[in-house]
Amino acid sequence: GKHDLRQDAVMQQLFHTINVLLKSDTESSQPNLRIRTYNVIPLSPSTGILEWVSNTQTVGDFLVSPPHGAHMRYRPQDWISSKCRETMDRVSRGSEEQRGAAFQEVLKNFRPVLHHFFIENFPDPGVWYEKRLSYTRSMAVASIVGHMVGLGDRHSQNILLDKVTGEVVHIDFGIAFDQGKSLPVPELVPFRLTRDLVDGLGVIGVRGVFTKSCESVVSTLREHHTNLVTIAQVFLHDPLSKWLLRVNANAANERT
Repeated sequence: GKHDLRQDAVMQQLFHTINVLLKSDTESSQPNLRIRTYNVIPLSPSTGILEWVSNTQTVGDFLVSPPHGAHMRYRPQDWISSKCRETMDRVSRGSEEQRGAAFQEVLKNFRPVLHHFFIENFPDPGVWYEKRLSYTRSMAVASIVGHMVGLGDRHSQNILLDKVTGEVVHIDFGIAFDQGKSLPVPELVPFRLTRDLVDGLGVIGVRGVFTKSCESVVSTLREHHTNLVTIAQVFLHDPLSKWLLRVNANAANERT
């Protein structure tokens, strides 16, 4: 309750269409590129039903959830996440040099550990390799599609890890079409590709499978852009009042 799921529902429809296009494309269908979807049923402008995404946990829960987060288990000598946040908060109004120095200090004291997710859940070497590939490909599709629709609010509790397939599953699509740029702290990055998420890709990082998959997705989306624009036009002809109100409210806060 108290949440408008109409935008989430249209996003799922858009993702479903993208999956159909990826599957029909000769180049992108071979590595089984897809973005994970789930059912969303809006009942009114303020209520709805969401499908429960089984066998998953959020990236944030795996990494830093006390007392058994991966950072605490595998790098107990590192800073805890709250100290990293406090370090950045102290210089939030400082100069660019001060913020940069604080960020570098955080990087030195908070090393990525997400690759342990695959070691813990898929101990067999063959299965581990297969699931890590699934993770890499799903990361690529989610990144490019998220960039295309201007998806924001990609914090670590809005990205799930599937403990059966290894894929990432994005949830909560209330901030899209670059609406995040209107927040008090504007979201300027095209998609979330932070160090822990890169750590899950393996030793070659974003090179190889990830880059190739991104290129395949971009090629398919460009080829079938008219199909995608048709669905996206729903937001032009039937704008969501709450979406517009949030944009106006955020803009007012910035001016204040």
